[in-house]
Amino acid sequence: MSAENPSRAELEARLTARLSSLDEEALRQLDATLGAAQEEAARAAAGDPPAEGAPPSAPDDILAATVSESPPGGRTISRRDFLLGAVAGGLVVTPTNLLTAFWATSRGEKSGAARARQEVQPELTKLRNLVKLYETLEQVGIDEVISTGIAILEVPLKAVREGSKALQAGLGLADTALTALEGALPALGAGLALAEGLVSVTQARLRIVQQVAGEVGGKISPLADAIGSFFSAILSRIPFGVGERIQDGISKITELITSLPSVLDGINNQLLLPLKNDWLSAEEGKGLRGRLTTPLRQKLLEPLKLHLGDLAALSDSLEQRLFGPAKAAIEERKKVRQQITDYRQANAL
Repeated sequence: MSAENPSRAELEARLTARLSSLDEEALRQLDATLGAAQEEAARAAAGDPPAEGAPPSAPDDILAATVSESPPGGRTISRRDFLLGAVAGGLVVTPTNLLTAFWATSRGEKSGAARARQEVQPELTKLRNLVKLYETLEQVGIDEVISTGIAILEVPLKAVREGSKALQAGLGLADTALTALEGALPALGAGLALAEGLVSVTQARLRIVQQVAGEVGGKISPLADAIGSFFSAILSRIPFGVGERIQDGISKITELITSLPSVLDGINNQLLLPLKNDWLSAEEGKGLRGRLTTPLRQKLLEPLKLHLGDLAALSDSLEQRLFGPAKAAIEERKKVRQQITDYRQANAL
C-alpha cells in the first residue's frame, strides 16, 4: 500500500504507536470517544437517527474548526487522514467521533508533556540550588587570597634567590683561596726543611768551634767560656798598646758567637718546630690541611653549597609547580568568569 492509501495493518500499527504515548486520563477519554463512535456507527448502519445531543457535522466543518490541531509527529490532520483513520475494529467511525479521538490524543500528549515537566521540576530546583552554591563559592574570593599570598612569598624568595647567588660566588672565591693555600703548603714545607737544615748546620759548626776553643784552652767548657778563653789567649800574646782596638773587636765577635746558640735554639723551638708540628704537619687531622682547609671544605663550604642548591631547587619548584600554575589557573578562571557574564547578558539570565 502507498502512503496515500494505507492498509488496515498500517493503520492499526499507527494507532497502537500513538496509544503508547498517552497517559491514563487520555486513554480513558479515547476509550469513551471510541465507544460512542461505535454506537453511532451501529445506529447509522441500522438506519436509525443519530443519538440525541449529537448534531451531525460535515467533515469540512470539523476540519475547518480544528485546522490548528496537530496529531502526534507534528503533521496537520488532513481530510484524507480523517477518512483513512476512520476504519478501526471492523467499524466505520464517523468524522466527528474520529476528530474527537484525535483531539483527545493531542490533549493526552500535551498532558503528558506537562506531567513530565512537573516530574523534572524538582531536579531543576536542585540544579538551580547547586548553581547558587557554586555562585556563593565564587564569592569567597579565593583568587584574591592566592594572588596576595603569592605576591607576599615572591618577595622573600627573590631575596633568597639573589642572596644564594651572592653566597655561591663567595663560596667559589673561598674555595679558590683554600686551593691556593693548599697548593702553597708544599713550598712552605720545603722552606721549613731548608731552615731546619741551616739551623742544624750552624749548631753543628758552633759545637766544632766550641771543641776547638776548648782544645786550645786546655779544657772543654761552654761555648761562651771557651770562646772567651780562646780570644783572651790570643790577646795576651799581642804587644801592649797594640791589642786594645783588636781586643774591642774580638769582644764584639765573642758576643756575637756566644749569642748564636740561644738565637738558634729560639728559632728552632719557637718557630721551626711549631711550624712543622702545628702548621705544616702531614699527619691526618694536623697542620693547616687537617685543621683548617679540610674542615672548612667538609663542614662549611660543601654543606653550604648543598644548602644553597636546595634553596635554589625550592625556589624553582615553587615557581614552576605552584606560583606559575596558580597564576595560570587564576587567569583561566577570569576568562571563564567573563564567559559566564557574557552568557548571562546574552540570554538575559
